[in-house]
Amino acid sequence: MSRLSGSVWVIGAVLLVATALAGTEQSQVQGAGASSLYGDVDHVHRLDNQLTPERIESTRQLQRATFLYDIQYDIVETPSFQEGGFVEPLVITDDGDMAGIMGTSQESEARPYIKRNGEAILGIPVSGSSFGSRVYGLNRKGTAIGQYSESPGSPMIGYIGTQQNGAKLLDFRAKCLNESGQIVGSKTTDNKLEAILLNRDKEVTLSPLPGMPQAIASSINNAGYIVGASGDIDMNKSPGVSKVQPTLWNDKGEPSALPVPPFCDDVRAVAINNGSLIALYARLGENHTKIFVVDLQEKSLVEIPELNTDIIVVSRLNDNGEIVGYTTQMESDVLHAWLYKNGQTYDLADLIPRGSELVPKAAMWINNKGQIVGLATTKTGKDVGFLMTPHRTN
Repeated sequence: MSRLSGSVWVIGAVLLVATALAGTEQSQVQGAGASSLYGDVDHVHRLDNQLTPERIESTRQLQRATFLYDIQYDIVETPSFQEGGFVEPLVITDDGDMAGIMGTSQESEARPYIKRNGEAILGIPVSGSSFGSRVYGLNRKGTAIGQYSESPGSPMIGYIGTQQNGAKLLDFRAKCLNESGQIVGSKTTDNKLEAILLNRDKEVTLSPLPGMPQAIASSINNAGYIVGASGDIDMNKSPGVSKVQPTLWNDKGEPSALPVPPFCDDVRAVAINNGSLIALYARLGENHTKIFVVDLQEKSLVEIPELNTDIIVVSRLNDNGEIVGYTTQMESDVLHAWLYKNGQTYDLADLIPRGSELVPKAAMWINNKGQIVGLATTKTGKDVGFLMTPHRTN
């Protein structure tokens, strides 16, 4: 199993999402009516009483019946920086800059890297070793954020890094940054999870929803709106034992409840884009998850079509409403990369040329140009990084 294959179980367990946003200026978001849109969350929440499993299924069937798009992608392997080494791209900006993890086949550790303007950087310096390194975001200024551990099994440590200055350690687990350099994540204090916002070097603890004991922050957009979850957050507890509510914090840090399907007790917001869309992750059972999309402007909540799998993980939601991630079955560690676009969900392996030497297994990021990066498997069984670029849409 590759380093990423091992990591995705961790990602699935704690709902890790690579969601740093690039390319859309804050003025564009506000110009689309951000203030009135996000200020009307109470009205959105009242959709709860109108949603039923039958209505959601009807919407899903309509989406499938009216789908009119034909999409194809080219796929290439992302080359290693060192002979015998590996590269796993986890982020790609609209400018084509990348960040991810790298190392050699002989190393038991992986280092985060940034590749900008075609220049390969041999790792962001971090203190000590870099077991389990992850990169969760890269903005246009070349700032990356992520997490790493100093030894196998040790707690994850957040960092913010650049090519020039290396990494600065954070006292919380960084998950996402925006173009303004705001960072969100979480940390544990007195055995309770806290949602954290780092704004101009000032750390702010975000309040959970009233009556909820804990909170986590997963994503922030360029307007400063944050999504995550509030409740008794514990992936080891069965769904239904405790209630977890998807949460939206406005640019003042004030929390509001997001709508949830009526049959779900454990729902978390995992990504927000620079428009009106939010991706939700719902646990329906011990080994069953679903993904929903909330459109705050249209006041709608839609389930994305399934790929006949147990566990679905969201990696990234872009500004066009496209979502990527990966799926797996509980009885195996086989991964499948997927794309949600125009109301339909695809296995990425069905969108590349026949006879390709690469089979995508985990999609980790999609930029606003539709380019996708992640992990693939060669016909010989070797795990490599990939870049997919759309070349035809009818």
